[in-house]
Amino acid sequence: MVITARRQLLNRLSDTTRNFILFWTKLAEQKMEGYHHWLRHSKGQANVCQITLLLIWITIICLWTFRRFFNRKTVQKTGDDIETGKIKYQRKKPNDQCLEQRSAEVESLIDNNKSTTSEGNIEKQFSKFKPPPTFDEFLFYCVVFGAFMMFFYLCYCKNVFPAGEREYSRDLFVFLCLILFGVGCYFTVQVNEDKILNRDQTEEWKGWMQVMFVWYHYYDAVEIYNIIRVFIACYVWMTGFGNFSFFWIRQDFSIWRICKMMFRLNFLVVFIAVVTNNQYMLYYICAMHTYWFITVYVFMRVLSSWNTQPKLMAVKFVAYFICNTVIFDLPYVADVVFTPFWPILSMNNSLYEWKYRAKLDHYAALVGMISAYNYPNYERLMKYLDQKHTDKRDRITLMGAKIMSLGVLGILLGVWYYLFMSMERDEYNQYHPYISWFPILSYIFVRNLFPFFRTHHIGLFTWLGKITLETYITQFHIYLAHGKRIIFILIDGYPLINVVFSTAVYLIVSFYLLRLTTEFSAFFLPKDMKKVLYHFIGITLIFCIHFCFAFLLRDIIGLL
Repeated sequence: MVITARRQLLNRLSDTTRNFILFWTKLAEQKMEGYHHWLRHSKGQANVCQITLLLIWITIICLWTFRRFFNRKTVQKTGDDIETGKIKYQRKKPNDQCLEQRSAEVESLIDNNKSTTSEGNIEKQFSKFKPPPTFDEFLFYCVVFGAFMMFFYLCYCKNVFPAGEREYSRDLFVFLCLILFGVGCYFTVQVNEDKILNRDQTEEWKGWMQVMFVWYHYYDAVEIYNIIRVFIACYVWMTGFGNFSFFWIRQDFSIWRICKMMFRLNFLVVFIAVVTNNQYMLYYICAMHTYWFITVYVFMRVLSSWNTQPKLMAVKFVAYFICNTVIFDLPYVADVVFTPFWPILSMNNSLYEWKYRAKLDHYAALVGMISAYNYPNYERLMKYLDQKHTDKRDRITLMGAKIMSLGVLGILLGVWYYLFMSMERDEYNQYHPYISWFPILSYIFVRNLFPFFRTHHIGLFTWLGKITLETYITQFHIYLAHGKRIIFILIDGYPLINVVFSTAVYLIVSFYLLRLTTEFSAFFLPKDMKKVLYHFIGITLIFCIHFCFAFLLRDIIGLL
């Protein structure tokens, strides 16, 4: 009787379990009917490099936990000793030599800040140096960074969130853009220094362009491709303008400067590429900015004594122009030049993607460098137009000149838009490298024509402009996925709420990744190049040791 009752119970449980499984299987099939394409792209088992990073992260977590526990016990023991009278508080006299040294440093800083020239104000923007974090802070940042990388891995490789196809509605796209720009202009306008292309203004410029760039991908707004192409040229123009200005003013061609810039451009993208098992050229913007930075550095470093002589600088500009033309406009030259960098620049066993992307904007950096070189002349022109004349006739004349220049420029921009923006994608790409400079310079002229425009910026877009690199990289893994063809769905059935929620997560993660990158840069790249070398050797040894363990354990951990 007991055995029969047990068998009946087991049969009932088996039927219930079978029905339960069938029910959820059917439900899953219905829910995932639109996600079949997404599921086919699952990355499968983890590779050796991914397991290596996981082991390093686990080691850092253990070390950080141990140090926190040990430090807490040390503090408690010290407190107990103070209470029992075993340790007496003694006021230590300050070291006179340290005080004198500190006073000298303060006086030196005060003297350095007395410069009131235009170049001094520009140089101040490049003079920020962040002190490195402590070792315990560094370990904590590594733990947090590893958690973000795990989140990327789960989203992109393990499909922990469902996904859906992109849908484009011009009405919704334009509505969201108007709402965002309206809120930014009405609530977040802030005052800044009266300076052409000041830092807040350029960050604002990058910010609103990045919004359009990401939403172009998110909503599959292919009809604005030509405009987005111009925005990318603007970013390359800023690379030429900003780096030329730095090297021209600071004359700092040190290895440390190159390391800092390479770290800023490639630290995050290399880690994410390894974690998600992607090729570097998937993030082609990083490759482009790295290449154009190197070209600007070589341009300013080679024959640097010529940089102060206008005629010789003209020769250098012509030589730079000829090199770009030969490399990108003549057939087969780019293959010869970039083949040695095949492991980095190739995508799907071909250099086509790199040559295609780089050629589209191969003159934008040059225009940015020429703009930076002529910046003082443009600044003097704006100051002349902004002079407060006592004569009413002079004031009317200058205002009329501004309005007339706006009218002429508006007509030229209208003609430019009519001729090129209506072209098909492939046709427009043939003209783009040679015409993108016109809207860029036009925007700069209009944005800085009136003092009110120069002294105000939209704080919302300025904040977004500071995280453009992070938002560009992370969009591929926590906002979009698999070649930007699908979007993540965190809240199913509510597309607009899903946009708000996923965008909030996307921006928060990008913001903290910027902070972590800044902290890691300060820790790994101090001013002392010997410490930088020691850090490099230490990181290499740590990676090699964990790589050996990962190679042994890959069959076990690879199943996760």
